[in-house]
Amino acid sequence: HPVIYVNPAFERMTGYSAQDMIGQNCRFLQGDDRNQAAIEQVSNALQQHRSVSVELRNYRKDGTLFWNELRVAPIRDES
Repeated sequence: HPVIYVNPAFERMTGYSAQDMIGQNCRFLQGDDRNQAAIEQVSNALQQHRSVSVELRNYRKDGTLFWNELRVAPIRDES
């Protein structure tokens, strides 16, 4: 799913501008560090339409590591 909005705090925290991010999948923040159990937890939760909270290793534009607490919750349309 592509990023559709970036706030100024995200820009300061990651070094990426809104222009860099809009339309990108946020997975690129993981760089080559894709072998994380938390990634599979998020994928499973999305497939099962349930909430999940994980901590991911992400990387700023300059390559430095930061920990990202990610919380995902499905929003259901009653129609």
